[in-house]
Amino acid sequence: MDASPAHGAFSLGDWLVEPSLNRLTRADEVRHLRSRLMDLLVYLAQHAGRVVTKDQLLEDVWHQRFVAESVLSRSVAELRQLLGDEARHPRVIETIPKRGYRLVATVAEPARGASAGSAGADARPSIVVLPFLDLAPARDHEYFCDGLAEELTNGLAHLRGLRVVARTSAFAFKGKAADVRDIGRQLNVRAVLEGSVQHSDDNVRVTAQLVDASDGCHVWSGRFDRPARDIFAIED
Repeated sequence: MDASPAHGAFSLGDWLVEPSLNRLTRADEVRHLRSRLMDLLVYLAQHAGRVVTKDQLLEDVWHQRFVAESVLSRSVAELRQLLGDEARHPRVIETIPKRGYRLVATVAEPARGASAGSAGADARPSIVVLPFLDLAPARDHEYFCDGLAEELTNGLAHLRGLRVVARTSAFAFKGKAADVRDIGRQLNVRAVLEGSVQHSDDNVRVTAQLVDASDGCHVWSGRFDRPARDIFAIED
């Protein structure tokens, strides 16, 4: 298919590609691409199933602006990372040794109702619960921190009318110092629940904050102190 930006969005496997917005969306995930990366992806989609040589890509995507071949290789690697693809077991972009690349994922018209901006069209309140930080001196409460976030996610998921990001997507940010606003954009949510766990003597303190993902400002915060022996009751 002709998937140039002028022809609007298209689906690539389970991704919705929106060239005019430099955006990829899938379920609760939203990822933004640099313009050149989107141009590269669109070009490969236009030639889906066919081998595109490196010279072709440098000529038609970079317009031979004295670009080293290593720039192309890095760009393909970055695309793979964004799409969750692997060079050894390609599901989207296959490397053809000494020749170039081939797009192997299915390219099609977007599903009915999916269009540019569709990821933001869901008017329901949305939230992601991030893994809680372990601030215990021995850093030995990770299991409790993860369990607490999982229990909160499960509990919120039962609330009608609330869109809750799945645990797997939320835990992709574990251990990363990401800006709440960036997390909100990537996961397409309005609110982020984050927190920490501290352990002192026989007590456990859980601190939680609800943050507006649009501006990074606190909406609510709370602190809960419980005896350590009631650690599972705290999750409940």
